[in-house]
Amino acid sequence: MDIHPTYRITINEEDEGVDFISFVDNPAIQRNFVAFSEHKKVYFNEELRIITTPVLIPEQKIYRNDNGKEFFLVALKEDVEKIYSKFVKDGNFNKLNIMHTKGTELKDTDAHLIEVFLSDKRRGIQAPTSFSDLPDMTWYVSYKITSDALWNDIKEGKFRGVSLEGNLGILDFDESSEIEQLFNELENILKNG
Repeated sequence: MDIHPTYRITINEEDEGVDFISFVDNPAIQRNFVAFSEHKKVYFNEELRIITTPVLIPEQKIYRNDNGKEFFLVALKEDVEKIYSKFVKDGNFNKLNIMHTKGTELKDTDAHLIEVFLSDKRRGIQAPTSFSDLPDMTWYVSYKITSDALWNDIKEGKFRGVSLEGNLGILDFDESSEIEQLFNELENILKNG
């Protein structure tokens, strides 16, 4: 079991939600975007200039360190669906920035959304092939990159993924909670094969 507490992220109030999606060098979800992939090898298509990436993966622990306080954040499937739905409702599709830094907001002439969806087996919506190992109800986006500078930064590996920025609700988990039990079961399976 982890020595750091785990908190659940969700939408509790009307004023909560995702304000920006940020291009980052080290995504907290530990998954880099792909600019098209062939047998899991990333290559860059100069004509299409499209990146596809998961934004939020259900039941994945995300390590955070806030001024020395270490903890994990996690979203259950229903939380991912709530956060995604609020993002769509708020229309924040093209609110992008760089490394969560104020003053680095991108214009829709730099990059713009071309797809946003949840993988959802109930509706027959599958994950992109490059992310077929991710769980159902993962939130994905695809952006068309029109800025030469941003595209070059992506090709050079300066930005490898995205990260959410906003105001989300946080709930405590206790030792008997559903998510802790799930992680303990997964750890036992991995240990005992």
